Amino acid sequence: MNGKTCATSDIAKAWESIDWNKAEAYVKKLQMRIVKAHQQGRTGRVKSLQGCSYTLFMGVL
Repeated sequence: MNGKTCATSDIAKAWESIDWNKAEAYVKKLQMRIVKAHQQGRTGRVKSLQGCSYTLFMGVL
C-alpha cells in the first residue's frame, strides 16, 4: 500500500479545525441580510446572498 492519506482523514481534520463560533456568527449575520433583502423586495440580492451561504458550506470561507 502506498503512503498516501485517505480523503476521509483529511476531511475529518478540516472539520475539526473549523472555528464554530466564527461560523455561527457569520451565518447569523448572513441570515439577517437575507431577511432584510427579502423584506425590501430585492430578489436578486436574496439570490446573491444565498449563493454566499452555498460558498460557506463548500469550504471556501
